[in-house]
Amino acid sequence: MPRSESGSLPEPVRVAFLLTPGFSFFTLSCAIEAFRVANEHTGANRFEYMTVAAGDELLVRSWDGLRLTADWRMADCPPVRMIFVIASLQAAEFFTAEAARWLRRRAYAGTIIAAPGSGTVFAAKAGLLDGYACVTHWRLHDEFKERFPRVRLQTGLYLIDRDRLTSGGGLATYDLALAIVAGELGAAAAADIADQMLHARIRQPAESPRMALPLRYGITDERVATALAAMEGAIEQPLGLAELAARAGSSPRQLQRLFVTTLGQTPHQVYLSVRLRVARQLLQQSTLSIADIALRCGFVDASHFAKRYRTHFRQTPHTTRRHPEADTHMT
Repeated sequence: MPRSESGSLPEPVRVAFLLTPGFSFFTLSCAIEAFRVANEHTGANRFEYMTVAAGDELLVRSWDGLRLTADWRMADCPPVRMIFVIASLQAAEFFTAEAARWLRRRAYAGTIIAAPGSGTVFAAKAGLLDGYACVTHWRLHDEFKERFPRVRLQTGLYLIDRDRLTSGGGLATYDLALAIVAGELGAAAAADIADQMLHARIRQPAESPRMALPLRYGITDERVATALAAMEGAIEQPLGLAELAARAGSSPRQLQRLFVTTLGQTPHQVYLSVRLRVARQLLQQSTLSIADIALRCGFVDASHFAKRYRTHFRQTPHTTRRHPEADTHMT
C-alpha cells in the first residue's frame, strides 16, 4: 500500500454522507461498502466515513421507513475531503437553504462534492453544479435538463468533473466509489475489491446506466427491439406504425405480428404502456402538473390521459401523485 516518504501511511480520506429525509439506503450502502472493503483490503483505515443529518434532528428516516441516527449535525461536522449528498428518487425534491449554505461553504473551502443519483437535484438547486458536467438517474434526465440549463447534463454511469462527482444512482454509485478507490489505491486494488464484492468487472463511466433493452423486455428479435427503442425515444410525439416498421426494417403487418408473437400485445398497446409508465414516473418523482405530464407523454389533453391512466393502473393520476409510494395494479 502507498506510504509517505517517512514510511507512514497517508492521511485517511475522510468522507461525509449528508442524509436527506427519505434518503436511499441502497445508494448509501453502495458507497460505504466500497470504502469498507478497501479498508479491509489494505488492512488500514484508508477511508473514514461518517453520516451527517441534513435537518435539525440526528435521527433520519430513509424512504422505506428505516431509521438511522447520524453521527453529526451539519454545524458540528469535522473537516472532510468529500461530501456525498444522499437522496432518493421518491424524495428528490427535498431542499433546505441551511443545508445548501452548508454545502456551499464546504465546497468553497475545497471539499469535493459528490451527488449520486437524485442527489444531483439538491446539488443543482444549491448552485453547486453550475458550469459542471454531470450525470443523473435516467428517470430524472429530461426534467433535470430543462430545470438546470447551466449544468452540462450528460449520460453515463458516473462522471468526475474536477471537484464534482456524480452518478446515475444505485449501483452506479458503487462504480463511482470504486473510481475513488482506484484514485487512492490504484486500479489493481479497485479490481480486487470489485472481485470480492462479486462485481463482475470495472465498468467505465460513459457506459449506459440502463439494462439492455432485450433483457428488460425478455426478447431476442432485433426488429422488435429496434421498434421498442424507437418508442422509448419518442414519448412526447409518438410515432406511427409505418414509421416504427420502417425503422425496424419490417412491414407494418409483419411488425404487428412480431409484437403479438413475442410480447402478446400489438405495437399500439405496448407503446401506450411505455408512455403510461413514463407518466407514472413523472407523477411520482416530478413537480410537473398533470396537464404537462399528459402532453409530455403524447396525450392530447389531461382528460384523455386520465382515462387511459385509470384503465391501465386502476387508479387516477391524482391518486398516484398523492400516494407515490403505493403499488399500482396494471391491467
